[in-house]
Amino acid sequence: MLRLELQSMRNLIFNVNITIFIFISFQIIPYEDELEISFEALNHHYITISKYSTFFRAEPKIISSIVAPEIFRYYKIKIKDLFETKINRVVYIQKGSDYYNLSTGIFQMKPKFVEDLEAYILKNRIILPIDITLDPLKSKFDIKTLRKIRLDRLESREWQVAYLCVFYSVMDHKSCNLNLSDQQKVKIYSTAYNFGFNKSIAELERLSEFKLFPWGKKNKRKQSSYSELSLIFYKKFSKYLNSLI
Repeated sequence: MLRLELQSMRNLIFNVNITIFIFISFQIIPYEDELEISFEALNHHYITISKYSTFFRAEPKIISSIVAPEIFRYYKIKIKDLFETKINRVVYIQKGSDYYNLSTGIFQMKPKFVEDLEAYILKNRIILPIDITLDPLKSKFDIKTLRKIRLDRLESREWQVAYLCVFYSVMDHKSCNLNLSDQQKVKIYSTAYNFGFNKSIAELERLSEFKLFPWGKKNKRKQSSYSELSLIFYKKFSKYLNSLI
């Protein structure tokens, strides 16, 4: 009798362990399903992505994965009222990114992001196939006109892809001594895209674990880390992107 009870207990423990294993194995990361929206959008623009990634020698699978979380947020969560956007344009043109730093376009790029890219390129004298810099010291235009040009570019899908490739080049420059694998690049570069690329690689490694996307640190809803979603996109869709791009 005792032997039967022990065997029954072992079977119960085994079944519980299997149930827990299956539950953990099939847990879905928050917002993982939304990445299908990102894939459809990137698939639609793959010709542009292919053209610019070849031009800048960027890896299309990596740059697509970097922006994938922002794309579904653009479509599902963070699309702004057009009237509000027009007002914000005026504020940025008149006063600059210190006063308003609006997110723009499918990749949700901000003017300050582009300003920082320009500054990094000028400081490090990086030579690119396209000169994206709007240097007020060398330009014939005044600062407000340069801000308007920058915003007009950000509202162009082609310019957003070009800026994304420039960002990839900047991150390659920052990490040139590290010999990162493609998946490591997705993790670090996507974190830099989300938190800012002027941070050190060590700091980006630390921030890559923060689960603050898509609502931010003040929100109590369940969230993911930005890099986690980028990596899922890379692993789940890269073979399809590879066949298209």
